[in-house]
Amino acid sequence: MKVYVDTNIVVASIVDTHVHYGRCKPLMDDIGAGKYQGFISAHGLTEIYSVMTRTPFVPRFRPIDVWQILSDDILPALQLVSLSNSDYRSIVEDCASMGFVSGRVHDLVHLRAAEKAGCQRIYTFDVRGFQALAPSLSNRIVMPH
Repeated sequence: MKVYVDTNIVVASIVDTHVHYGRCKPLMDDIGAGKYQGFISAHGLTEIYSVMTRTPFVPRFRPIDVWQILSDDILPALQLVSLSNSDYRSIVEDCASMGFVSGRVHDLVHLRAAEKAGCQRIYTFDVRGFQALAPSLSNRIVMPH
């Protein structure tokens, strides 16, 4: 099965003190073991780096440590989905026409990437927000158990 993971799922699977670590680490382990085919947007990779290097986790993650985790554990497990210029243009146009502001545009990037990859499941902790942005995908949008 093809599964898409939102940035918040990956971050929670890395930080062992994260409140959702116990729900996300097994999912990411299953993806890494080949039980599922995992995907994330190319933009999601930069989001993970941004969150991991700015959030005051204890202990803090140094930029080089974040890169090491990404290159050793995350990138081998997840296929990056690249969007085209027309995809980005359409995403911004959709946000504008629906009146969405701020970070919702990033959520639409994730949803478009999941759709482009043909994912049957989209894992996020923002289920309601994702479902509001993409009602046609709502039955695929879930939290890890």
